[in-house]
Amino acid sequence: MRLFRKYEFHVSEARIEDYSFLENIHAQGFDRAWSVDELAATLAGKGTKCFVANIHGEGSKGPKGFVIIRTLAGQSEVLTIAIDKAFRKRGIARLLLEYVIRTLQADRVEQLFLEVSEHNVAALGLYKSLSFKQVSQRRAYYRIRPDNNQGMADQKGNALVMQLELR
Repeated sequence: MRLFRKYEFHVSEARIEDYSFLENIHAQGFDRAWSVDELAATLAGKGTKCFVANIHGEGSKGPKGFVIIRTLAGQSEVLTIAIDKAFRKRGIARLLLEYVIRTLQADRVEQLFLEVSEHNVAALGLYKSLSFKQVSQRRAYYRIRPDNNQGMADQKGNALVMQLELR
């Protein structure tokens, strides 16, 4: 049983000072992490926003998770979501997505899309609990590395495209 210190998190828009934290968090969860320059270029794009989760009262230590969305013509997509490894399984991803959903509903956005590996059981459970539905699949979209180092070749995994109706 893992014991966690209780934290209260709050969500806000990312600031430029957050980008180095976001780069580090993204690298913890993805084989191909986004650099600070790539994050800045992405966030400079039209309709793109980044929301971060900080520990209430301890904002100077940087975000513990973030989500980047892009909105265009009444539809939005999650470009990426990542949580600091030391703070996973504490509800941060749910907090971020619920914030995004409320924000998009207030902006009268109609649909929210995302892609997730068919092997990411935890994320699939979260998305389904938020009423996302699978609408399509991208075959061999993700590279999957073997968990061991026995010379096995990388394999490809499917991406599930999921949609949430916001109306």
